[in-house]
Amino acid sequence: AALLLEISAQRNEVKLWNAAIPEAFLVRRGQVVEHFPSQLPPLGVTTSLNMDEVQVTRNLEPGDRLYLYSDGITEARGENGDMFGADRLAEFLTTVAVEETPLEGLLPMIAAHTGTSTQDDDITLVEVRI
Repeated sequence: AALLLEISAQRNEVKLWNAAIPEAFLVRRGQVVEHFPSQLPPLGVTTSLNMDEVQVTRNLEPGDRLYLYSDGITEARGENGDMFGADRLAEFLTTVAVEETPLEGLLPMIAAHTGTSTQDDDITLVEVRI
């Protein structure tokens, strides 16, 4: 799986390709304004990929934030089996953007959600500030 970003030198445009990574978020002025779901299968599954057909290009504004993350966050299961989920993550990320909350604040939230359940996947979160 891979998610590729190409940000223009002027930092006013992003090109994005998502191959089997959870949807990326674009946060602008404290709101998730766009989701970028996977458009490609995992790398190595097919013999060829047409990257041009699934490239997503968007304009960027100063202050925008792109968030990329692994499924270990959204699929973290609570003691009752419910997943942390993308909605909970998006809510946290909008708080980060508005209140300048540190990204590390996500870890106690996940721990509170999972309780005594064992974390069975990696937790990766990347923020790209424009």
